[in-house]
Amino acid sequence: MPLRKSIVATTDLSIYVVDVTPEGQVVTGGSSYDDSGVQNRIDVYDLSGKGNKLVPYTSLSMESFRSNDISLAVHPSSSIIAVGLSVPAPSSAGKDCKILDLTGSSIVPRLAVRINSSSQSEYTQTITRFSASGKYLIAGFNDGKIAVLRYPSMTGLFPPLTIGEILDVDLQTHCGEEVLAVASPKTIRLINVRTGAVIEVIESPMLNQTTAGTFAACRFGRHSSRGYLYAVVNVTSNHKSGAFICLWQLGKRIHSTLRKGKTASVTRSPITAFNMSSDGSLLTYAAEDNSIGVINASTLQPVYRLRNAHENPIFTITMSSDNSFIASAAGNQLRVTPLPNTISKGNSFELIPN
Repeated sequence: MPLRKSIVATTDLSIYVVDVTPEGQVVTGGSSYDDSGVQNRIDVYDLSGKGNKLVPYTSLSMESFRSNDISLAVHPSSSIIAVGLSVPAPSSAGKDCKILDLTGSSIVPRLAVRINSSSQSEYTQTITRFSASGKYLIAGFNDGKIAVLRYPSMTGLFPPLTIGEILDVDLQTHCGEEVLAVASPKTIRLINVRTGAVIEVIESPMLNQTTAGTFAACRFGRHSSRGYLYAVVNVTSNHKSGAFICLWQLGKRIHSTLRKGKTASVTRSPITAFNMSSDGSLLTYAAEDNSIGVINASTLQPVYRLRNAHENPIFTITMSSDNSFIASAAGNQLRVTPLPNTISKGNSFELIPN
């Protein structure tokens, strides 16, 4: 039974990341504090449409030494959860990525690996993401390194690259090659995964010829939007603030120059979290004013917006595989917001609830 209205739950965790399994279970990763220190935990929730509530399904506690040291991603077509962790300094044996299996009513650890070879300083795997195909796992670290691994073998395609500040990553097969997009504040780099070579660098664009922006996120299109690269550009100045979605069309050859397409204003507040639906038809975002929204990936027009979705800043948002609901989190608050059928079926209209 579908949800009738939004569900807002308060947990004992500070939630840093939320994702949804192919079956529609909501997965969160976060930290809690007790007398023994900081405890990381993965929680899984079922949705009860009949009772219109989130029902705790299972959880797994994990080692930690810092409060903000967890990232995760659910595999797009299986029950596997990849979790990125922190490694203390100095350490050469710590594992920074774990593969978990949501099986039955339990979360079972399957594999632990070390991706980042650094042993000189403390670091955190801040970004963990499966490619849309599920064949690759991307790991980004707060020491500026990025790595791409084959899944399920967890073998690296190239030694970790030092990029600098990493805000977002995505990967897509294009012209027979795997292409990695890495967003930093002033650039988006496209990298040939087979060689590790940079194919192209997109500089942070000027909006209206006078206003400079900074990148906040990037995604390759999927299915109906395949062949395009989407980027969030935030603008904050004395005269203007807000967020834009910029669209580039990929070339017909691997080294072809990208062609700039549409640019659309999305919100008057900078975007703090961004994602794409599994079918590539919708984009979802959270903004600095604590609103959440949905954008048509083809027209770049808003189709849904909810004001004051959370009380605290929102840094994680995702959408169910059938586009029936959005899951978002801020602080210790988890929210599941059902979407109208007209949106999940691809129709475009604007709905701004009170």
